[in-house]
Amino acid sequence: MGKRRAFLIIAGILLLLGLSVPLALAQYYRFSVDENISHVYINRDGSVDVEYYLTFTCAQHAHAIDVVDIGMPNSHYVFSSAVADINGEKLTDIRPSEYVKPGVEVHLGRHSIKPGEQGTLHFRINVGHMVYRDSEDANYASVEFSPTWFGSQYVTGTTHQEVHFHFPPGVTGDETKWHYRKFTSWDVVDDRLVFTWVNPNAKAYRQTMYGVSFPRRYVDVTYSAEWTKFLATLHRFIDFLESSVLGWIVSLLGFVVGVYVLVRAKVLPPIKIRSGLAMMLIYATGVFLFIGLTAPEFLEPFGVCFPLLALPLPIGLALWPIAAWVERRNRMNYLPPTMSVEGVGVKRGLTAVEASILMQMPLDRVLTMILFGLLKKGAVEITSHDPLRLKRLDREGKKLRNYEKWFMEAIAPAGHVHKTELRDAVVKLIKSVNRKMRGFSRKETVAYYRNIVARAWQQVKEAETPEVKAQRFDDELEWIMLDRDFDERTEEVFRDEPVPVPQWLGRHILVSDVSRPSRPAVAAPAGGGAGARGTTGGDRAPLRLPTLPGATFANRLATQVEGVAAGLVSNVESFVSDVSRKTNPPPVRRPLELGWESKGGSRGRRSGGGGGCACACACACAGCACACAGGGR
Repeated sequence: MGKRRAFLIIAGILLLLGLSVPLALAQYYRFSVDENISHVYINRDGSVDVEYYLTFTCAQHAHAIDVVDIGMPNSHYVFSSAVADINGEKLTDIRPSEYVKPGVEVHLGRHSIKPGEQGTLHFRINVGHMVYRDSEDANYASVEFSPTWFGSQYVTGTTHQEVHFHFPPGVTGDETKWHYRKFTSWDVVDDRLVFTWVNPNAKAYRQTMYGVSFPRRYVDVTYSAEWTKFLATLHRFIDFLESSVLGWIVSLLGFVVGVYVLVRAKVLPPIKIRSGLAMMLIYATGVFLFIGLTAPEFLEPFGVCFPLLALPLPIGLALWPIAAWVERRNRMNYLPPTMSVEGVGVKRGLTAVEASILMQMPLDRVLTMILFGLLKKGAVEITSHDPLRLKRLDREGKKLRNYEKWFMEAIAPAGHVHKTELRDAVVKLIKSVNRKMRGFSRKETVAYYRNIVARAWQQVKEAETPEVKAQRFDDELEWIMLDRDFDERTEEVFRDEPVPVPQWLGRHILVSDVSRPSRPAVAAPAGGGAGARGTTGGDRAPLRLPTLPGATFANRLATQVEGVAAGLVSNVESFVSDVSRKTNPPPVRRPLELGWESKGGSRGRRSGGGGGCACACACACAGCACACAGGGR
């Protein structure tokens, strides 16, 4: 019974295969190309007109010839110039070919060549960029051409092939050259010399090259073959990227390697690995979305073509610095998450330094403000600018704020600043400001202190004399340094007038060209000791400060602020990143957050649990800020 069943199964399979053979054969194109006659008319503008007479015979039991693909010499063909007819009947459905690149496809429509029948297709088109400088003689131009050919799986038999080159008017036989093989015959047609090659036993699936050369003076335009070959190679590579899965993989690897090289060359900013992986995911997603919108048929389950794949490469390279900028901006955010929880009202009483933290000013500017405050109070002095070296002075009798004390603790006996202790000082300052802001509105408070900065500038501008203006500038310096346009505003205010330099600034700014007016001489009183300064009591001479031209003062101050900031923090991004890890650490993902089972044996709650669970989930990335929402300020 078993043998009989096996026999029936095998017989049934063979029968089905036998019946399917003619059906399968009917699904494939099979034909002979009886004649392939082509004419190449060389024009003065560097183009050619290509004309074909293609005679086909459709094989018995084969698919009717309903579309003919014709390859083009290059991609510069003028599609609008294409005309076609078959057996004298005009054809209008001509399209860029889906299979031959570059090429066009002519749809025969109701004039399709049925199995066992014959038909002749006439086709003509203009193709640009066809006349090149001869590689052997700079005074000559050359044209090379290969008649269109067909896939070997489709064609049978041999082909009668003719190629006719029509030279530009005026060319004579004794000034021409042929390429590859000598012409079969020549003639003069319509006052144009014509070379003809005839091959009665050509293979329709083989490419055969023909070419001629003639003096350049008979054409107006010639092209460089080297540049054209480069473009052709590039075009073939792009076609490869667009037409296969392997091309997709190569393009993705090329994207990764290209970005790596550009980052190493410092053309693109560096980016973390996880962001780089995200960029690759965005790149791949963008490719499929683009294909899905432009050519969805290529995303069918068995499709292997991915056209226009190379286009997302420049898009990915453009997105990379944007992603790097976003990542850098996130790293520069050193405020604790709880600072974003808005309260009510304005927090008054903050110092300029504390307000700078609230405004999230660059930390090198914040540290410079602290140092300037200590210089002004005489608690610190600068002993060297390059490299920056500081010296702690006696702080007795000086009212220092906590962040100023923390800053001074970071100054080493040798004069340099300990980066770790400086970071700790900044961390403590940020946490102190965070505590003071609990229950208050950060948005309203920032607006309040920006208004103070604007009023400080206004007071400086409204001063009537240079001396008063300089004094107000000195008094309000900490506040006006909160202006992100501090350098430009300073130059604008003092541009056209001399500036009396405050004493504490004069000691720490390069003042090689400061104008120091002489002090009026005053006679010493009789009997005065040797240590007398020449002034006593009511006869004391007024102190006159050294001056600088306004523009010079602004530039010197801006340079000094920048130099001090660089001396305190050489790598701002790295310093801020270290601070952020303490004040604004990234959220820690726990297994329960991802729905995993905890190691302790308990399982995460399903969605829809109690309100307490919802609050905990919402606060996981915000430092549990909402834990204090119900507890007042």
